[in-house]
Amino acid sequence: MVRGHMTVGVLGTDLLVRVGLDAYEDALTRPSARPMDFTGKPSRSMVFVAAEGLDDASLESWVGRGFAFTATPAQVSEPWIAAAHRLLSPLLGGRPKAA
Repeated sequence: MVRGHMTVGVLGTDLLVRVGLDAYEDALTRPSARPMDFTGKPSRSMVFVAAEGLDDASLESWVGRGFAFTATPAQVSEPWIAAAHRLLSPLLGGRPKAA
């Protein structure tokens, strides 16, 4: 998690990386990357990377991609995130964040 947003994770033997909408198509061209689709509907901002395609250098690169996306405030302002903050913050005792 970076700034409260998921950056990378592991699901089974796959690495999950949040790359954002702008970098999504490029990420899919990388070795061992494929759309994240564990709900049956592919995400357009996250990818799976098969463990077989990872070594130390590529793992560092993927984590760097995820961090670069979530560490930049403008990048994590996807519309659904802003909407979720507005809807859920009052329920959790917080103040709604500006969109």
